[in-house]
Amino acid sequence: MDLDTPAKPAAVAERPVDPRRQSPSSVQSTKQLHSPARELLAEVIAAGGEVQRESKEGRRPYALLAAAINRHKLAPEGKQLTVEMGRRWEISVIRLEDAPYWRTTPAPEVVQAVRIGRWHPALAGLHERDFMTMSIASERRMLRILQALAVEADARGHRVEPANPPRRYHYRHSEAGHVAIKIRGYRHTIGVWQKYREVPPPRWGKSPKRPDAAAGDSLAVGLIWESGGSSGVSESWSDSPAKRTRVENFLPTILWEIERRSEQAERRREQERLAALERERLQAEAERRALVLHIENVRAEVLREQHARWREGFQLREYIAAMDRVIERLPDDVDRAAASEWRGWCQEYVDSVLDPLGRPLAMPEIREWTRDERDLLTARILGQLQRISRS
Repeated sequence: MDLDTPAKPAAVAERPVDPRRQSPSSVQSTKQLHSPARELLAEVIAAGGEVQRESKEGRRPYALLAAAINRHKLAPEGKQLTVEMGRRWEISVIRLEDAPYWRTTPAPEVVQAVRIGRWHPALAGLHERDFMTMSIASERRMLRILQALAVEADARGHRVEPANPPRRYHYRHSEAGHVAIKIRGYRHTIGVWQKYREVPPPRWGKSPKRPDAAAGDSLAVGLIWESGGSSGVSESWSDSPAKRTRVENFLPTILWEIERRSEQAERRREQERLAALERERLQAEAERRALVLHIENVRAEVLREQHARWREGFQLREYIAAMDRVIERLPDDVDRAAASEWRGWCQEYVDSVLDPLGRPLAMPEIREWTRDERDLLTARILGQLQRISRS
């Protein structure tokens, strides 16, 4: 099969539109839309290129404004507005970033080229295979789209490799991904497929058939997620005859999107790393403070215990004084001797055992804390530190 023959673009009827014939309602709605959009853009620029906003509707209101700004090219040249979720669903991070660009031969020229001088190595396996899920013309165009993406990704310093889908022929095999682009260690799989095709899976023992050329040659390019042997389309771009656009025109946006996703993933990984370090720091600080608090608690326990014993000793001395008065009135020497013996033991017990002031005063020894004490103190202090850190 000769895959170097350029694919003819589908004929699209073009009808000139007179801007003077725009309805007053459309002009008024555009002006109303521009007012909050321009205010948001001015706010982002004044803040240095990034602001955070909170809304109960999430990113939707700001995404609509950003889309209007980008669609009407209100941002500075070479820039566009992006909106992504912050640390919570209600928070939106609005940034002014570089707009999509293209360094190598424009994709439409690659698709329309008479011949491809040198195919990218990542497309070698695809170049030698017949894709029964799309027409011949769509297959030629699909390979050239992937060629333009691969060459441009190489020029930007990214790694391009075959996607190598893990499954055999399937009637939706083209959605399994054709090439993979690695950026900062993050893999992004790209697939191309033909739209509006009606190709049932081949019956057992029968050869698969290509879609009918009359079904059209509209193509779609999508980013494929892969997990546990399964795959699906996370985002896609496609030909739109109604808007007179072809998917080749979206290739800069596609590369920009995967680069942005890699930057977001790298940013999240860095945030997670810093968050893990902060959690470790807070945990260590909580354990340190918990140990200090445990020492203070033990000393307070000893103090309260000594005070209780001192109060009890004071009361017992009053009782011993009452015993002395009773003993003095005893007429029997035998009874007086037995009572005096008991009184002497009581006095010795109060002075040497019960009364803490009867022994040298010193800092008490700190006992080992139990697991429950350690966990309770650490958790309580950690919660306080986390609340302070978030505020």
